[in-house]
Amino acid sequence: PSRWLKEEVSKSFLKNYPTIVINNGINLDQFVNQQDLTLRRNLQIEDDVKVLLGVASVWTAAKGLQDFLRLSSLLPSNYRIILIGLTSTQLKSVPPNITGIKRTETVGELASYYSMAEVFINLTYEDTFPTTNIEALACGTPVITYKTGGSPEIVDFPGGFTVEKGDLDAVVRQVIKIEKTKVLSETCRKRAELSYNQDDRFQEYYKLYKKMLSANCLAG
Repeated sequence: PSRWLKEEVSKSFLKNYPTIVINNGINLDQFVNQQDLTLRRNLQIEDDVKVLLGVASVWTAAKGLQDFLRLSSLLPSNYRIILIGLTSTQLKSVPPNITGIKRTETVGELASYYSMAEVFINLTYEDTFPTTNIEALACGTPVITYKTGGSPEIVDFPGGFTVEKGDLDAVVRQVIKIEKTKVLSETCRKRAELSYNQDDRFQEYYKLYKKMLSANCLAG
């Protein structure tokens, strides 16, 4: 799904086989900018507080959980981190300026979190091509990510932001510098529409399989 993984394959025993990159895609009808005005109130987050979002199905050190905990101590007081996907045990250890959520009940609810956030932050230390980055962009929210795996490929466009792995000071500087304007939100959404529509990616798979089947028939 990424150029990074293709390069890794080229270093393996599979290096002599042809490799095709087809990026992951998402449902752009589900992930759209949809502001839920009650969400902040339910979470007791003041209107002048800027929200930073992190999402993972399972939070581990490789996903950057410890980095988020350290990041929370470096941010100005008018910022709050929301982490979705924490366990009950992890929820007990987060500092006051982190709001922990076990999970969302619907895709629409998740999209509302993405839409509410000033920035989506992905501090993963290893990932092939994280769809969370794409989901955030589709909801009009800019992404900051470490330069690891295929993650930076998704935000390689005007309005995308990458920092070196583990450089939390750079994360803070970039967070403070970003202003989520209407223009930036539209740029993020356009990036998702042009590159990560799941229907377009399905067509790429279809064309590839069709080509392989035709080649096999000719060989036979």
